[in-house]
Amino acid sequence: MGIVQDNIGTILTGVSGAVGSVIAFLSGRRQKKAKDKEAEASAIQSIQATYDVFSADMKAKYDELKAELSDLKAENKDQRQDLRSLQKDNSKLHLEVAQLTRENHELKQMVAELRLENATLQEELKKYRKK
Repeated sequence: MGIVQDNIGTILTGVSGAVGSVIAFLSGRRQKKAKDKEAEASAIQSIQATYDVFSADMKAKYDELKAELSDLKAENKDQRQDLRSLQKDNSKLHLEVAQLTRENHELKQMVAELRLENATLQEELKKYRKK
C-alpha cells in the first residue's frame, strides 16, 4: 500500500482529470444537442413563415381567379343571350328576304308580261295607224 499512499495525489489527479474529461464530454454533447435542437426549431420556424407567405399568396391568387371566372361566366351568359337574340333576328330577316325574293320574281314576271302586252299593243297601234 505504500505505492498507493505515495502516489495518491497523482492517482487522484488522474481520476479527477478523467472524471472531468467525461463531464466535459457529456456537457459538450448536451450543448451540441441543445444547439442542434435550437437550429432545428429555427429552421422549422423559417419554413413555417415561408409556407404562411406562400399560402397567403396562393389564397389571394385563388380568390382573384375565382372572381375572374365569375366575371367570365356572367359575360358568357350575356353573350349567349345576345347570340340568341341575333339568331332570332337573322331568322326573321331570312324569312323577309325569302318573301322579298318571291315578290321580286313575281314582279319580274309581271313586267315581262306587261312588256309582251305592250309590244302587242304597239303592233296593233301600228296596224291601226296604217289603215
